Amino acid sequence: MIWRFGFCYNTLLRNGKDASKSIKAVLWQVGKRHSQNSVYSYPLRTIAYRRTPMQVATLDQEEQFVKAIPLKWPEFVKDILPTLNPEKHKGQCGRVAVIGGSFEYTGAPYFSAISSLRAGVDMAHVFCEDSAAIPIKTYSPELIVHPILTTFPKLDKTVEETAEYIASRVTEWLSSLHCVVIGPGLGRNTLILETVAHIIEEVTKRRIPLVIDADGLYLVSVKTEMLRNVTSPVILTPNRVEFNRLTRAFEIDDTSDAESLLKTLAKSVCPGAIIVQKGLNDLIAAAFSNVVVHCGEQGSLRRCGGQGDVLSGLMAAFSAWMQLNSNLTTPSEWFIPVYSACAMTRRCSLQAFKKKQRSMLTTDIIEEIWKEFNAVFPLSSL
Repeated sequence: MIWRFGFCYNTLLRNGKDASKSIKAVLWQVGKRHSQNSVYSYPLRTIAYRRTPMQVATLDQEEQFVKAIPLKWPEFVKDILPTLNPEKHKGQCGRVAVIGGSFEYTGAPYFSAISSLRAGVDMAHVFCEDSAAIPIKTYSPELIVHPILTTFPKLDKTVEETAEYIASRVTEWLSSLHCVVIGPGLGRNTLILETVAHIIEEVTKRRIPLVIDADGLYLVSVKTEMLRNVTSPVILTPNRVEFNRLTRAFEIDDTSDAESLLKTLAKSVCPGAIIVQKGLNDLIAAAFSNVVVHCGEQGSLRRCGGQGDVLSGLMAAFSAWMQLNSNLTTPSEWFIPVYSACAMTRRCSLQAFKKKQRSMLTTDIIEEIWKEFNAVFPLSSL
């Protein structure tokens, strides 16, 4: 049993005036006294507030908070956005990794990693197949590229033994990371997929936020038990084809409506799952919430290849900042980075489309990231 305490998320009045903008609603979960299967457990924190009686934060009030995110997401993000301070050292604004990149696909991991850098994280690693390393290095000197993944087992080892060995070389870096992206340009080679399965196990053991896209989602559909008991944040970003594959893999036949299907899938993947179903409006559902959030920010009329990679990179940046935020109080707050990444991707693609229209490319979207961040989060307001 987990006790949930907190202040109500309704409008708070101070001296007869609406003070909801100046008072942060606080929700928290304390203890695992009778359960080892609790999804999250956070320390108690307090807030100065004139009304002294402590009120129980109901599930309905958590739902009100989640529903408010589309209207107040820039305000909420300011609580997790790292401040720029000359006393900080490299890495304190976030370190992320993208695991992907193969002989055929070198652009996807680059788009993902460079998008996280453009958003403001300090360091971005790419762990890729050896044949993809040189092309990715030539795209940008900003990325730290590790040619570690391989498609062929070592002569003296089986596929499983090779997968474990290669995975161990990647997991050496996990202690320094705040978010890991799995999938962009990964490919479907058996050895690489087996290697990534071992990496995912280690990432989730260390409770590092995980973003899964593209061929990473294919791996989830093949190994449906892989994430079954994971309670740390696992963010899946399927398009329509990938979403349908996942529902078939998890044997979900709920056809009542799109939202129910999405919620059922999230609960089937793992207790920490958050799913972004990409489409005309991005639909966001989590295994620990009954609310489905719609991201209806206007985006581009053109859907160029690579836009999903930009989303995964921005998702990594916002998730890393949430991981760095010591004031996290409830799992529902993970809707903030997820929604924010969706909204920013759409805003950037819209600005790129206004300039390039039919000729818009993913590189044009990436060029808009800094401008949109400055527009939504000007330094003067931080």
